[in-house]
Amino acid sequence: MNNMNKITFIKPALPTPGELSEDYVKITKNNFYTNSGPFEKEFEKKCGEYIGQGVSASIVANATLGLMLALNTYIPRSSIKNEVLIQSFTFAAGAEAITWCGLKPVFMDIEEETWQADLNQARKYLEENSRNVGGILFCNTFGVGCKCISKWEDLAKEYSVP
Repeated sequence: MNNMNKITFIKPALPTPGELSEDYVKITKNNFYTNSGPFEKEFEKKCGEYIGQGVSASIVANATLGLMLALNTYIPRSSIKNEVLIQSFTFAAGAEAITWCGLKPVFMDIEEETWQADLNQARKYLEENSRNVGGILFCNTFGVGCKCISKWEDLAKEYSVP
């Protein structure tokens, strides 16, 4: 084994064991461990308040189900506008959720420098195929936020796609 130093790429910010144990004590005292319990309702409420703009939050079992819920909520069903743009370098769940919702994933390349979806490629595709595109599923590679997200939001508004 060589003596290379490990470089932390992404380090999660986790709660301390003490913070977790405080919540665990409250949950066990309440004796409500599953859906619709007080902790879940409080979490949904706080998520909605954090996002603002009258947004409501729902808890689901995993992120794939969350994607499916969002796709079914925000992309109207149409035999024509059934394509969803998604970057090719991302976890498979995004494309799977698109397919499971009866939509068609259209894969975009990524920018070499940022590993984020290529905005220029998306714009070109929309210019030529906007009649077929029902939405854009933007993924943050490795959870790293996109510095040009406002440009993506402007593109989506320009073509009236969620």
